[in-house]
Amino acid sequence: MTTFKELVEDYSRHQVPGHKTVGGIHIGIIIIGVGITITAFILGSQMGLRLGFWDSLHAFYLGGLLLAIVAGFTGVVGASTRLSTAMIIKTTFGESGAKFVNSVLTLVMMGWCIVLAAFFGDAMHAGLESNWGVVSLPREFYVALGSAAMALITIFGFKALDKQSLVMVPIMLGFLFTILYLALRRMSLSDIAGLETATGPAMGLGAATSIVVGSFIVGATIFPDLCRYVRNRPQAVTGSFIAFFLGYPVILILSAVPSIATGEAELMTVVTMLGFSVLGFIFLVFASLTTGTFQLYGASLAFAALVKTDKWKLVILVAAITAVIAIFFSIDYFLNWLTFLSILIPPISGIYVTHHLLINRGSAIRYASPDISIPAFGAWIAGTIVAFVAHNGSLRFTSIAAIDAILVASFCYYFLQTLAERVTTSNNEIRD
Repeated sequence: MTTFKELVEDYSRHQVPGHKTVGGIHIGIIIIGVGITITAFILGSQMGLRLGFWDSLHAFYLGGLLLAIVAGFTGVVGASTRLSTAMIIKTTFGESGAKFVNSVLTLVMMGWCIVLAAFFGDAMHAGLESNWGVVSLPREFYVALGSAAMALITIFGFKALDKQSLVMVPIMLGFLFTILYLALRRMSLSDIAGLETATGPAMGLGAATSIVVGSFIVGATIFPDLCRYVRNRPQAVTGSFIAFFLGYPVILILSAVPSIATGEAELMTVVTMLGFSVLGFIFLVFASLTTGTFQLYGASLAFAALVKTDKWKLVILVAAITAVIAIFFSIDYFLNWLTFLSILIPPISGIYVTHHLLINRGSAIRYASPDISIPAFGAWIAGTIVAFVAHNGSLRFTSIAAIDAILVASFCYYFLQTLAERVTTSNNEIRD
């Protein structure tokens, strides 16, 4: 008989056993489910209106390709080590140094949990009465309910995320394709593609692509959280391209085309115009839960690297904190705060990918020495500065801020780590 401990086992601080792994398609489907969220709808709709069909299509797929490449590298590290992102960071930044980095990751993931819990509460509170005439309970009740629902799924770890995605992703994609079909009855795809003007200020392909990459770069950075469960490196790459190059751009397109056809900037407004307000409400609830469970999962894994407690207990703790903060604090504050913190995340992926694929090169997994890696922190600071400056438009190498930050952090880490190893070798030779 399976015990509760076996059901919630998720190998948060250890390598995933080989017999627990799955194919890359499973990983890709999970990330597609994560990508079906209100932020993607807003991004797709607004970019479709600002750029028009063809230019937005180019931005969606170029951004998706870059995300897939980054996730391919991070996924390979996850598949090779079979460790979570937080534990991989320990091997790169040092055990003590990783505490600070993982604290940042925990805060970012928790911040998104707070936003999604608040959104769930607002949608339920307003939607029940407007759609069914049900006298709604207080918003606070629905915020707590949403957080509890996310926790109930997340405490069972990867296996629960896998099952959730296999059920929910086909349903949510089916809904989006239905909206697309109804929108195309108003205006044909050829007419949409032939529109010569777009609304809003002009935006170049580089800037548009940068926004697409930035919208999901945190997901690509923590991709090892899922790819530690993948069978091998090729399967990790397969999962990354299914999710980020095939899946995510399709979600953005399915949001953009109905908005272009109707001239409305909000997909949910389009849904209401097409007579699907009730289904749209249900869809929003499902989408927020699917994305929220992934964010809660990432937060609990990063937290598990900081606190020596069973991960399922940390899931409940994070969910409870999420609910309390979502009830009492303004979401606008957290969105601004998350935008700032998210700038810190992309360089981390460049550092640990460089460490495992260029410096370590498949050697035995070990914590970085010394306890705090100066090369890793030096590279992180350099990458963060570039990310911040590029985010404000003052300096760009590739025209994509997140990619600039990753490349600079990767180069700096390789240079500083190689230099540090040479100095150590020289000092040892002198002593001998």
